[in-house]
Amino acid sequence: MNGVLNISYLGHSCFLLESEKGFKILTDPFDKSIGYNTEPVFCDVVTISHEHFDHANLRMGLGNPRVFKGVNQGNWVGIDTTMRGVRIFTVSVYHDEENGRLRGKNAIFVFEFHDSSIPLRVCHLGDLGHDLKPEDITRIGKVDVLFVPIGGYFTIDPVSAYKVVTKISPRIVIPMHYKTEVTKDWNIAEVGDFVKLFNDVIFVDNWSFTLQPANLENVNVVYVMNYRK
Repeated sequence: MNGVLNISYLGHSCFLLESEKGFKILTDPFDKSIGYNTEPVFCDVVTISHEHFDHANLRMGLGNPRVFKGVNQGNWVGIDTTMRGVRIFTVSVYHDEENGRLRGKNAIFVFEFHDSSIPLRVCHLGDLGHDLKPEDITRIGKVDVLFVPIGGYFTIDPVSAYKVVTKISPRIVIPMHYKTEVTKDWNIAEVGDFVKLFNDVIFVDNWSFTLQPANLENVNVVYVMNYRK
């Protein structure tokens, strides 16, 4: 791989991250009922932000990966571990604005890639359902790549997502959990409702691309990715 991190968008909130040295993380794999392509991929780790069907399909991960559930049987699981030079830890938040009363708990996953020539911190917000507190922002730390849900109804909406982005101030912002042709019957926002709030937006033609150091020179640059067909 000629770059510092390869990002593949499998759809919904599911990404395959591959570090410079080949360490692969699969985030929030979805159930086939969603409608996206559920062809399995090889990975070293699968992360599950919460246990809802559209984020917890372990069958998508091949190669006997290690599974990290941020929420297990309704309870947060405090995770902070390092594998092959990649630190993985969680920040405990909620799936709604009522402290989980409506949709339960959610875990933010943060990945620190120290196995790269350029250390990277990547943050996946899962199904975040509320604004972040200052202590949450501090715990997450400085972020290079942020995966943020934007659809509303089940998660924060585009405006709330924009506010979260401005608080975290990542170099790259990748929206997720929004309406596509696959989820056209879902009562969630389209990606256009989010990107119109930003000045610097890049549309990626493919469902996979590799970050180069030059991609990390600015702040709050939105990358809209195609999903795997």
